[in-house]
Amino acid sequence: MPKLLRSLLLLWGLLALTAPLAQADEAVQTKAAALIAEQGFSAADVGYLVFDLSDGTILSEQNADRLYIPASLQKVPTLLFGLERLGSGHRFDTQLLTSGRITGGRLIGDLYLKGGGDPFLSNDDLLPLIDQLKAAGITRVDGRFFFDDSALPAMTELNPSQPRAVGYNPGLSALNLNFNVLDLNWVRDQQSGSLAAGAVATADETKVTADAVRISQLPASRGKTVPYLPDLTADGDGWLLSPELPNKGWARVPVKLPALNAARIFRQLAAQRGVTLPQPQAGIAPPDSRGLAKHRSKPLVEAVRLILRHSNNLSAEVVALMAASHGTTPALTLIESGRRITNWLRSKVPQADWRGLLLANGSGLTSQSRMTARQMATILLYGHSLRVSGLDVPALMSKPRWQKQLRSLRRQHGQGLEVRGKTGTIYFSRAYAGYLDSKDGRPLGFALFVSDLNQRQRYDAALNIDELVAPPGASGWMRRAKTLERELVSLWLVSY
Repeated sequence: MPKLLRSLLLLWGLLALTAPLAQADEAVQTKAAALIAEQGFSAADVGYLVFDLSDGTILSEQNADRLYIPASLQKVPTLLFGLERLGSGHRFDTQLLTSGRITGGRLIGDLYLKGGGDPFLSNDDLLPLIDQLKAAGITRVDGRFFFDDSALPAMTELNPSQPRAVGYNPGLSALNLNFNVLDLNWVRDQQSGSLAAGAVATADETKVTADAVRISQLPASRGKTVPYLPDLTADGDGWLLSPELPNKGWARVPVKLPALNAARIFRQLAAQRGVTLPQPQAGIAPPDSRGLAKHRSKPLVEAVRLILRHSNNLSAEVVALMAASHGTTPALTLIESGRRITNWLRSKVPQADWRGLLLANGSGLTSQSRMTARQMATILLYGHSLRVSGLDVPALMSKPRWQKQLRSLRRQHGQGLEVRGKTGTIYFSRAYAGYLDSKDGRPLGFALFVSDLNQRQRYDAALNIDELVAPPGASGWMRRAKTLERELVSLWLVSY
């Protein structure tokens, strides 16, 4: 019965959502147009749609069928796809396996650290695995130590068209640790002028120096726009530092070989706790392996809440790949996982107009994806319909950062005003969508896009993936987009 009711509610709302706007509040439309012009955007730069969640009635719209860049707003359909395909209670397992025997505190045979795609695995989670290993009577492995990341395709970066040295563009595998980032620290010796540096793997409580990360100096000055680069000649992760770096500093850098990095950190932590392991190497656990230890991740629904709040690209891509591969042919690329999410949307809401929709991956870390405000509104309507089945999608989304302005609006218009949503940010594009409780208590949905596609295309054409410098005018553009976003959402809150 809940599934039938959900389908009926979705169809009812969709019929209104796809119908032409019959009548809009002209005063609201006029104010919105003034806000857009005040922030220096053209009408074509902005597309939005505001609708009543109870029946899908459109309250206001502009360019609702124009395609824009969704950026991280794309994580919303990705995570809905993951919740449905994997289940809200799904957990990702990280295991220690062996087919050897234990005698006298030694494992006579091979040890396997097998990743299950846990997007939140941290140093803190590895410690209980080591303790379980010791509890099984193992303080030394006389065979080999393998890392098994075969559950997912391995890649050295999420998007090769993004800068290589930014922390939000790490590698990916089935065995990820600390979101696949390291803290790179450096200090200059005042006498010799040389840089001393180290990499630290950071978790909530447990920090460990990543001893195997090789750090060298760039052979010649590359200028301040290239402060550091991945060292592709290193055996594992390595970094080349510019001689023009400041005398002291730190940066959060991406891990390019995540499974190897995780295994090396595991080996270091094991040594600290009295367990001796050989150097790790890649390998697949044989079918007859038995379990020695296991770490289970938090339930997927809790992971989704955190991904929506913190917008971690790696976590979203892992969920996308795991869900895209669940019960079917594995998705070997992020492009393929995006294609499967698109096909899933078409199958779930076939009545909607999905023309032009392009999800180039699962996280939105791309300027290639495209989406309309009406398509995003349809996704929100589908997410809201899941409440009938017990999944409260609006509650998984985050409150906006502009709480001071919200408090001011509540003092003027009443206490019921509330906003839950997800943002998306990429140079020259900003997106925001979610759910509102308006002045009159009406549950509303909204989807808002601001994009300057011409400026973004010029940036992409001139991009040097080794540089870490924002394009001219990007920060000012984003400030104006965020101001417009706040003012438009506030307008809708108090107008309906």
